Amino acid sequence: MVKRQRRKLAERPIAQRKQKTLWHRLLGKWLELLLTHVDVTVYTEPQVMSEPPKVDILLLRRNSPTWTPAQTQLLPDGVRDSVAGHILVEFKFTESLNRARFQQALGYDYFYRQAQKVPERAVQTFIFSAHTPRPALLQEYGYSATEHPGVYRSANPLLQPIQLLLLNELRPELHNAFVQCFASRGHVRRAAFKRLETMDWQELDEGFGDFFVGLQSHFAETESEVIEMAKREVVTPETIMDTGKRLRKSLLAVLTPEERLAGLAPEERLAGLAPEERLAGLAPEELRQLLEQHEQVRKQAIESASPAERLVGLKPAELIALMAQIEAYLRSQQTNEQSSKEETEPK
Repeated sequence: MVKRQRRKLAERPIAQRKQKTLWHRLLGKWLELLLTHVDVTVYTEPQVMSEPPKVDILLLRRNSPTWTPAQTQLLPDGVRDSVAGHILVEFKFTESLNRARFQQALGYDYFYRQAQKVPERAVQTFIFSAHTPRPALLQEYGYSATEHPGVYRSANPLLQPIQLLLLNELRPELHNAFVQCFASRGHVRRAAFKRLETMDWQELDEGFGDFFVGLQSHFAETESEVIEMAKREVVTPETIMDTGKRLRKSLLAVLTPEERLAGLAPEERLAGLAPEERLAGLAPEELRQLLEQHEQVRKQAIESASPAERLVGLKPAELIALMAQIEAYLRSQQTNEQSSKEETEPK
């Protein structure tokens, strides 16, 4: 009976089989949108060996000898303190930590170094855990807290290559907020999203904002609801991004013009407008003042420019015409000087 049920399940089309949310893919896309512009390459599910299968892991490989200031402000404690150039991250959102998880991480760490032919000091493997394990389990495997809350190292020689990041325990700093958005405790997630709302988004990837809105919406439920939802719904980076785009468009549709422009610099508000559109609505006196200011600025720019700088940007025909005017002016000046000289000489 059991064998017959298993055979029926195997014969069922893949689309009809029970699927689950691959949370490491969400974290991987989130980190990709966050870190790519600061020269950190992010891979999701890289192979740690030359042969399949792919592993459930994230790889962050930095492209500079050390972390730059721009990179450290986006990386969590533990990772930003590592001197390794290859960072492997095993993310556990719904699973609990146990011996199998540690063995898995050790395998990734070892086989990656063998495949890439890099020394042990060049690789650092982390387990990001959304849930906080029991103290007894941490003690059993020799893990103790470091100088940074939420970052654990093991005194067990076999587990020394594997560091733990407990997302619920990390310091409430901006650089930790990016990963704490995936913490299991609702108040930790909400505080992380709150901190991210205060940051400057100008230099981040455009898609990061959409992903942020979609992820925040997805985690709007209570902790217990999120766990239940994770069991029954399949969430992908694409669905998170689509949700964010829809919510952003809906929000823009109900905002007033003043609310849309709030926080923008004057040049950002005018970007894309034609010259006549920029001047629309100005009174005659305001236009006159603007013209006088422009003329004053133009004269100052000309007076401070060298002769060569004054000719920059002129077309060949304009340069020829200007040269002809200069030559005519110099000839007239020479003629005037000659006439004045003749008049002053005694006859």
